[in-house]
Amino acid sequence: MFVLDFDASTVTLFWADAKSSAYDVEWKKADNLVWNPLSLKSTLMKKKNMEAGQLYNFRVKAIGDADFGEVLEWEHPSVDNNQPPAPSVAIEIMTTDVKLASATIQWSAVSNASKYEVQYLLMDGFTSWTTATNSVSSTAIKKKNLVNNGHAYGFRYRAYDIDHWGMWSRTAGPIMPPTPALALNRALAPQLLSKTGEMVPAASLGGKVIGLYFSAHWCGPCRQFTPMLAQFYNTMKSVGKPFEVVFVSADHNEKQFNSYYNEMPWLAIPYQSSEREELQETHQIQGIPTFKILNSSGQVVDGDARQRPMNAQTFDAWYSQCYHN
Repeated sequence: MFVLDFDASTVTLFWADAKSSAYDVEWKKADNLVWNPLSLKSTLMKKKNMEAGQLYNFRVKAIGDADFGEVLEWEHPSVDNNQPPAPSVAIEIMTTDVKLASATIQWSAVSNASKYEVQYLLMDGFTSWTTATNSVSSTAIKKKNLVNNGHAYGFRYRAYDIDHWGMWSRTAGPIMPPTPALALNRALAPQLLSKTGEMVPAASLGGKVIGLYFSAHWCGPCRQFTPMLAQFYNTMKSVGKPFEVVFVSADHNEKQFNSYYNEMPWLAIPYQSSEREELQETHQIQGIPTFKILNSSGQVVDGDARQRPMNAQTFDAWYSQCYHN
């Protein structure tokens, strides 16, 4: 068990998810012999009516297990009205690796503080609080390379005043990082049409340079640009470049879409999907062909990619913009 948060009269605890339908939780004051039982379906527990300076014991086990886990001892601190509020936190997928995340943590300045310590907690039930920094003087940091493995995070900070560290702030959390699937689902569509007719999850494009191609068969300039883009696409794929193009059709009907898509070697937004028209609105398409470059977070890194030379140097520049900034 771990402590996630506390205030003057409560403490919030959590433990590893054993995939159980319920958990037996017991608590007591350390000097008592009798445990107080609880049954919870969550792996998160908020205990109220805590007394400052009192030592408590907590333990937990999954329903059906014979033995409780290790006992957590917690001495509840004396909390006054000066406990700092929780920081604000925004978590994003890192463009360099969709299995990692970065968190921007911001907080209000504490009077007379010369520096701050910021900690984060991976809520997997095994990892303790980790210090991101204990020497920052500003009121915001960006913590990179957080593991993005399906577990939530908690974040907190405290101020150093003259000769001592102050009380930990309230905790921001649990905060779940976005998944690569979620980011690309929002940027594209959950499922993309492949040349075999099968559907491909958008999440599979993670880590690639993604070209978003707005085009239509009735458009003369589009029919001129498509063969050039296809040649460039096939060349980059043949030398192992992490490149994918997604066709967003502006054709008038599905028959026209199918006919035009037969000339293309890449993926497409299904014609009947709502995302096809939504993407045109989101990207404010005023004319076609329009070719944009996106990274794994769905961010546009080149909004006018059609004007670039279609060569390896251009691709390498796009890749650098996507994943090295």
